[in-house]
Amino acid sequence: MTRKKSDGNFVSDEAKKRAEELTVLLTQNPSTQVSHNVTACLDDEYSRVFGPERSGGVRCVGRGPAPSKLAKQCTAARFEANNAEVVQMKTKMTSLETQVESLIGIIQQLLSTRSNDSSILWTAYGNLLNPSTQFISQ
Repeated sequence: MTRKKSDGNFVSDEAKKRAEELTVLLTQNPSTQVSHNVTACLDDEYSRVFGPERSGGVRCVGRGPAPSKLAKQCTAARFEANNAEVVQMKTKMTSLETQVESLIGIIQQLLSTRSNDSSILWTAYGNLLNPSTQFISQ
């Protein structure tokens, strides 16, 4: 059974409502990737809209995996995705730490070579390195 007629209209209001709900869920979760290699899960967006599978099989997957096997695959896929995100965040944090250390070094060099003409400016930069000190004009 199809959800749309040949003219593009939905066959029923229920089909239209379900399609809209599924579209909303897919757009709310940017980490959901729709492709030809989708790993089905027991609690994916499709299951939230259409409810749990009734026959003990897995909807949209065919007669292959049982629900228990699919749950293991789904958990492993989520773990891999979360692990990849953690690795990416650690890499970004290391990069930002390196940038901060570099900027601190530059500011310290500027402070050590400051001239009397721009002492107020250099004091302000010094306060960036040590925020507990107050701005002192000279």
